[in-house]
Amino acid sequence: MQQPITDFEKHFEIYTQCIDITIDWNEKIKEYEAFKIETPQNIKDSIKRLNINSNFLIITSELATIGMSFNNSDSFLYKMFYIKSIYRIVYETFNFIDDNGKFIFSEENEKTIEIKEKLKQFRRKYNIEKIGKIRNKIAAHYKEDFSVQMSIMLEIDFENTMQMYFDFFQLKFEISNFVILDFYTGKVSNEFKEYFKFVEEELIKIGNNKSS
Repeated sequence: MQQPITDFEKHFEIYTQCIDITIDWNEKIKEYEAFKIETPQNIKDSIKRLNINSNFLIITSELATIGMSFNNSDSFLYKMFYIKSIYRIVYETFNFIDDNGKFIFSEENEKTIEIKEKLKQFRRKYNIEKIGKIRNKIAAHYKEDFSVQMSIMLEIDFENTMQMYFDFFQLKFEISNFVILDFYTGKVSNEFKEYFKFVEEELIKIGNNKSS
């Protein structure tokens, strides 16, 4: 199996920057609330969306790690670990999308419509319910009867699983790139910067009043 993205280290640096931004903005909100400054609802919604988006970046990073590591191992046990991880990540990602649907793509535009349609196509093509059953049997629990678990593992179609992996990785990478645009060029970034500037100015006024 080839690496899904050869220059992933470059993408990984960008993802790390985006995650760092999300952590920083979460901490700022917590600091302001500690001063009894109530966070506006639009900022609460935006910070939740950013948290969701950063989870997408982590998921994409995990998928890329699987792709790079799979190449470097001839061990059956290592390969089974990566196969099991694929089923776990795919299933849990769709659960995550279902739970946070209204925040993931908050704006309806050509790109969000395209991505949502691709998610539907993937769900139908690979049968998300079947993926969930395999995840539950081998990737989420350890069976007391080892022979039962091993028989399930041996029945897995490696070739089909790796095709599912590639399709899912490309879809997740597309979502992650869409997410990055929000961090750097989207109105969400300006929204936070304006809010932080406003609060900092208010805190300076409060400090000046207390000292006078």
